[in-house]
Order: sequence, then structure tokens, then C-alpha cells
Amino acid sequence: MENEIKVNEFEIQSVRRIPHKLERGVLYVCLDCQVAVHLCACGCGEKTVTPLGLDGWSLNYKDGKLSLNPSIGNFNIPCRSHYYISENKVLWV
Repeated sequence: MENEIKVNEFEIQSVRRIPHKLERGVLYVCLDCQVAVHLCACGCGEKTVTPLGLDGWSLNYKDGKLSLNPSIGNFNIPCRSHYYISENKVLWV
């Protein structure tokens, strides 16, 4: 486990390409690639990829705040974290 300090809120960065090195607490959104990527909110350091669009997550951006739906379930990594990102904030399930 990397740091194990949970993220309570994400900073949103719109990018043309997802960087190789991700920062904790940053949600990278690439609309050209139709993907949002971040390090798991639990602090374990695992990369979490959420494809956007009809077959993936929906992204709602309003008043400078971003929400992703449905929830993010990291059931394939050891932490098994499950949460929503709603208006930049992490809501644990």
C-alpha cells in the first residue's frame, strides 16, 4: 500500500493525454480519449481507469464540480474500495 491516506476530494485536471505518473487526489479527464483516470481514493496507490461514454461512466460537470456515475468499485484490486465521485468529493459506499 502506498500511503493509505484516503482522498476526500479530487482536484480535476483536463488533459490531452493521461500522464504516466499520477498524483494522489487528482482526477485526470481526457475527453479526446474518453477516459477519466485517478489513483484509488483509499490511498493504496492503484490506478483506477473509468472509460467514459455509452459503454462506461457518465461525466457531469457543473459549476466547476465534476461527478462520475455509476459508482467506482475497485473489486479487482486488494483494497476492494467502493465509492462515488460527486461534485469532486468522495462518497464511500
